[in-house]
Amino acid sequence: MAEVIRSMQGKLSVFNGRGGLELTDNLRAGCVGMVPAPECVDRQIRIFELRAEGGTEAERRRNKFIRRFYL
Repeated sequence: MAEVIRSMQGKLSVFNGRGGLELTDNLRAGCVGMVPAPECVDRQIRIFELRAEGGTEAERRRNKFIRRFYL
């Protein structure tokens, strides 16, 4: 994903989906947002906000989110 984003040289804003499974990974790669899973959009919004603030809480919540909804 990061390579695709770099190749666009800022000409295209990239969003990813997959229900938020790769939310923090794709934000790190340069995505500007996600297509969240509707049943848990509130949690994904909070993870997105925490990622923007910095620190490790976003990763912790993302891992908890994945264990709860996808495993």
